[in-house]
Amino acid sequence: MQDNPQAVADTLKGIRVLVVDNDPPSQKLMKICLEKWGCAASAVETGVAAVAALKSDCYDVCLMDILMPEMDGLTAIQLIRAEGNRNLPIIVITAFATQDVIKQSFQVGADEVLTKPVNLTELQRKICQCYTSKQKRSNP
Repeated sequence: MQDNPQAVADTLKGIRVLVVDNDPPSQKLMKICLEKWGCAASAVETGVAAVAALKSDCYDVCLMDILMPEMDGLTAIQLIRAEGNRNLPIIVITAFATQDVIKQSFQVGADEVLTKPVNLTELQRKICQCYTSKQKRSNP
C-alpha cells in the first residue's frame, strides 16, 4: 500500500481523526490536510479535552501532540489506554522527538512517533498503516 498512492487515498477516505494540539495554526493546517485527503477531522487543544472527546465520540486515529497545557500528550495516552481504548491508533506528533521522548511515547502506548514539521506523505502512510492494523486487530 505504501507505494500505491491510490490505495493510500482510498484507505484515508472517511477515516475519523482526532487532532490534539494546542497550537491553533498547527490544528488548522492538520485539519485542512486531513479533510483534503477525505478524512473527517476534529480538533481539541488539550490532553484533558482529548480524553473527553474519545469518551463521547468514536475515532479511527488520534494525532497527539506532547507539550500541551492542563495535561500533556503522554499522560493523555496513558489515560486513554488505561480506560480500555487499546485499539485506537495514536500517532504522536512532536517537535521534541528526542530518543527519550520516543521511548516514553511507545512505553505509554503510542503506535507511531513523527517529528514536526511533519512530512505529509509520511503522515498519510502512518495513518493508513495504523488504521489497517487496527482493522486487522478488530476483525481477525
